[in-house]
Amino acid sequence: MLVNEAPDAGVQCQSCKTRQIAWRCLDCLGMTDQCTDCFRDHHRFLPFHRLQQWSGSYFQPAWMCQVGVEIHLGHGGNACPTRRDWAGSIPTGTETQAGYRFDGTADIERNGGDVDDTGGDVDDIGGEWVDEDDEDDEDYGLPKLKGDDVCIVVDKSGVHRIRVRPCVCHGCPPMDLQCLDMGLFPASLRRIKTVFTFAVLDDFRMDNLECKTAGLNYYNKLRRLTSNEFPRSVPVCRLCFT
Repeated sequence: MLVNEAPDAGVQCQSCKTRQIAWRCLDCLGMTDQCTDCFRDHHRFLPFHRLQQWSGSYFQPAWMCQVGVEIHLGHGGNACPTRRDWAGSIPTGTETQAGYRFDGTADIERNGGDVDDTGGDVDDIGGEWVDEDDEDDEDYGLPKLKGDDVCIVVDKSGVHRIRVRPCVCHGCPPMDLQCLDMGLFPASLRRIKTVFTFAVLDDFRMDNLECKTAGLNYYNKLRRLTSNEFPRSVPVCRLCFT
């Protein structure tokens, strides 16, 4: 068990055997250590696996989007071909036919910063969405994300911050229908920033029926699954429970 906590010096990716290891998946059998390219290719359609990043001396918790894994809507999990020329054709701050608001920013922050869970313009929906207890442990635990397409996805494996890329092809359905087609239940109909997988809804229903688990206790369990050491670094909006 202690050997698995840190690889030997100079260990190479167990898949390509050429590049240095950078990531480890906690949900894959054997917790294979892989380089960034191999890890991204292997987890292209496994966005809800929990992973760790090798810092050079220890493994630290990370998000799938740091590897480059994203959820694409409308094309069976593949990237929308129309988005390739998006940045040069859609003005910043405007909305597309699918109801997606293009902000033109992307960033990853571990110390400071935050995700705007309203998609910007918090006054437009009559309240400010903030991460509960977000003022604490801001320098520890999982890194924070902000910018284009960042979404909070609640799955039975835990709470994930990941980029959800909607389809913007001509005649495409609105983003809420795209999410439903992908097995994601949106928490709102406009400026969707939080979704629940069908799997977590079914799992909570069974827990509630058989174990009488309350919604708050179930979500606290998901926060512990996401980061047992720093559960308060896991995103949760106060307005979700009011």
